[in-house]
Amino acid sequence: MCQAGSEQAGRDGIGHANKECSEIEAMNRQLEILMQLQEMMLLRKAGELLQPGAEPEAYERLDERIDRLRRKLPGPVIAHFDALIAEAPDAVAQLADGVCLGCHQVLPAKVASAVRYSKALAQCDHCGRFLFCASNAPRYIALK
Repeated sequence: MCQAGSEQAGRDGIGHANKECSEIEAMNRQLEILMQLQEMMLLRKAGELLQPGAEPEAYERLDERIDRLRRKLPGPVIAHFDALIAEAPDAVAQLADGVCLGCHQVLPAKVASAVRYSKALAQCDHCGRFLFCASNAPRYIALK
């Protein structure tokens, strides 16, 4: 059971806790997909830079993986991701000590709290990147 769910279970009952957990897990899943998509797109760009004359077939498997990941996300999330990735190499950034590690701007405490406890994707007020904090990071990210 997720941490929010175990905290809520004592107060509001199991049903509410399970709903809370599933919402947080859905948000984490979207963050995980966004991060994987970002990584795949960076690999694609690196391949193009390192092998400028490579045939498009060389990237077929990677392009298929990118397409599969894109289809798992809602349209508005993909549209925002595409706009971010067109401007910077990363569309997802960690929030640490109230600072977006994408643009290095301090966010208001209210926003930082929303990132920490929200059940929806949060964005930086300054750069627009999708934000996560260590407490709600996708499982495959090992933060210390």
